[in-house]
Amino acid sequence: MIDKSALAREEKEQARVTVWLDSYDDLFSDFDPRSYSKRALSDDFIAQAKKLIREESRGRDFLWQLLLPASVRNSAHEAVIAERLPLIFSRSYEQLLLQRKKSRIRGIKMAGFGILLMVIGGYISFQEPEEFSVHLLLIIFEPAGWFLFWSGLDILLEYSRKTKKDLDFYRRISRTKIIFGSY
Repeated sequence: MIDKSALAREEKEQARVTVWLDSYDDLFSDFDPRSYSKRALSDDFIAQAKKLIREESRGRDFLWQLLLPASVRNSAHEAVIAERLPLIFSRSYEQLLLQRKKSRIRGIKMAGFGILLMVIGGYISFQEPEEFSVHLLLIIFEPAGWFLFWSGLDILLEYSRKTKKDLDFYRRISRTKIIFGSY
């Protein structure tokens, strides 16, 4: 006998995100003529998936259901797509992680170089130079140091904040179960 309270509890814990499709081609780019095992995902589909998943799942685990007309369903295509979609999203997650890491390193380098320029400018200022060329270096180093420091911090903090939602989306969707159904 099925425990109805356990099923109800599972439904509450796991949201169901449903997408209606006219055909399997709705998932993929119109400009990519390759087979389903190699085609690129449609940008429209990815944008719609992000929107639906954020609205429907509300941070919970979810089951992703793709509905198609019964007349166009093909179990071989569904097997390929169900295997491939998590791989695509997992790869996108890894690429975003790598981009974020590179961005953080770039931000740290810029901020560090900015601090170095400010220290050099401070040292020059402390020496009370009388030569024009040394004063010119001071005039160049101080604003350049401040600019690099704040730009580096901006890159470090802002890029991480911007990619957080996308990283969360790709991490969650790459781990979800995909099922197909008819409408």
